[in-house]
Amino acid sequence: MKIAIILLLTVLACLAQTNSQVSATNHPEAIKARQRAADAAEIARLQAIARVDAVRKSVEANRRLVHGKVIQKIKEGLLISSGAKEVSDAANDSGYQVHKNGSVTSWSGGTLVEGDKPGALAIGYILLQDYPAQASVVDDHELTINAYPVGQFVYDSVGGAKKTIRRFTASLPIATELACIKAPSARTNSVVQK
Repeated sequence: MKIAIILLLTVLACLAQTNSQVSATNHPEAIKARQRAADAAEIARLQAIARVDAVRKSVEANRRLVHGKVIQKIKEGLLISSGAKEVSDAANDSGYQVHKNGSVTSWSGGTLVEGDKPGALAIGYILLQDYPAQASVVDDHELTINAYPVGQFVYDSVGGAKKTIRRFTASLPIATELACIKAPSARTNSVVQK
């Protein structure tokens, strides 16, 4: 009988603790606190999406048309001479000037060769990465594709000199992801969909 009473009291004590925990989680202040936390998380998520979208639009604004011949297929991508047919020998002789925004100009008698508008023809030697049909490309293959500047590429020329050219990707999601890495305020924990 004593054991039954002790068991009964133990069960009642456990039930009382469970009821107090349930009532604490259902308390109006606890519900409001959970809702505030959920609202804050949703606002942060939407702000992150807006920042990534702004970076994507900036990347799209720097889009270039890569049109030219594959000079060499290398493990890092495709070395391409872009715009070679469109640029006169006089413009090639004058040299190239690389600007901070990644655009390139060549001056021949005061004529601008590469523009800074989205879709402007990329001029000069470039490295193209993430080309969709890269596996089937061979040297001297002609291609035309929209691409996005993502930095520079340094290589050793045949003569042993270091050469620096612009690096492009044919993938907008990859370009956006790389730009988000450069702009930490636009980083999110989610992966950019490819």
